[in-house]
Amino acid sequence: MMPIKEIYPLILIADNDHEVIKQLSSYLSQHQFRILTAVTSKQALGLAFNKKPDLVIIDLQMPEIDGPAMKDLFGVNPETTYIPVLYIATGTYHKEPSKWRHIPEDDMISKPIETNELLSKIYNKLKQKNNNKTKLSKIIKA
Repeated sequence: MMPIKEIYPLILIADNDHEVIKQLSSYLSQHQFRILTAVTSKQALGLAFNKKPDLVIIDLQMPEIDGPAMKDLFGVNPETTYIPVLYIATGTYHKEPSKWRHIPEDDMISKPIETNELLSKIYNKLKQKNNNKTKLSKIIKA
């Protein structure tokens, strides 16, 4: 039997703002999510490759490697390529729409973070991931 702790989704939060990490960790822990945190892109990549979280929430404009570039790096490992990502964005991302236009609005969370929107997006991403796993397992069995 799987330990109860492993039933709850594991979320990696990557942001160089310690306060954002603290607030999100606290809020999501109250909703039974297991949390990993990283304050650098390199830490986030290491945790993603080693722990394979169910979802990653990352600062869109993370120093070193920005959020979209980090998601691209997940693609080099077959075990992390399908990890869903939500991007935390400040109002400044609207000032560079051409740079970020490839990111669907459903993948964005604007600061200040509205918690109901955050939870809704997390649940939708996890549901999509599980649906994709089910479809993939049916294809493999066929």
